[in-house]
Amino acid sequence: MKPVQSSGYDPHADIRGDSKGQFSADLEFGLVGEGHAKEIVQALLDGWVEVKTDGFENGNLFIEVAHCPSRKVDSEGNFVWSKSGLNVTQAKYYMYLKQAKNGELRSAIVIPTERLLRFHKWVKGNKGTEIQKPGFAGTGYMYGNIDGQVPTIGLRICSQDVEVLRNTSQFD
Repeated sequence: MKPVQSSGYDPHADIRGDSKGQFSADLEFGLVGEGHAKEIVQALLDGWVEVKTDGFENGNLFIEVAHCPSRKVDSEGNFVWSKSGLNVTQAKYYMYLKQAKNGELRSAIVIPTERLLRFHKWVKGNKGTEIQKPGFAGTGYMYGNIDGQVPTIGLRICSQDVEVLRNTSQFD
C-alpha cells in the first residue's frame, strides 16, 4: 500500500478536536494520563498486576486460561484441565512484556483485566473454544507449555487483534 500524504492538519481527527494545542486542554488530558499511570504503578506495588513475559518476536500475546499441572489424564488419555490464568486471576491489570533473548525489554502493554475478560468472552462467542491447529495465524485458543512440563491452554491474540483489543470501544 502506497502511503498517502494528508492535505493538512484536521483538528477533528485529533483526540481532543479543536482544543488541541490549548495549554489548559493539554494539561487536563495529560493529568488524566498521569492518574492512570499512578494507578497502574500502585496496583503493581500492591501485587494486583499479572506480569507475563514473552520472548517470541511475533507481536502475539498468549494469555493462559487453563492448565494441567500434574499432567493428569482421564481414562481416554486426555489431559484433565483446571481453570487458571485469566479465568481465575484477581489482578486488576495484565502487563505483557516482550523481551529479547538477552533479557532486553522490547515493549510492554498493560491491559485492564476486565477488558481482557470481555475480549476473551467475545472470542469464545465469535470463534468458539476449539484449539487451533499448529501454524494457525489467527486469534483463538492454542496449547502452550511451561518449560515442557505443564501443558497450558491459552488465548492467543494475534498481532492484528492486539490493536482491536486495545482500541475498540466495544470492550470498554
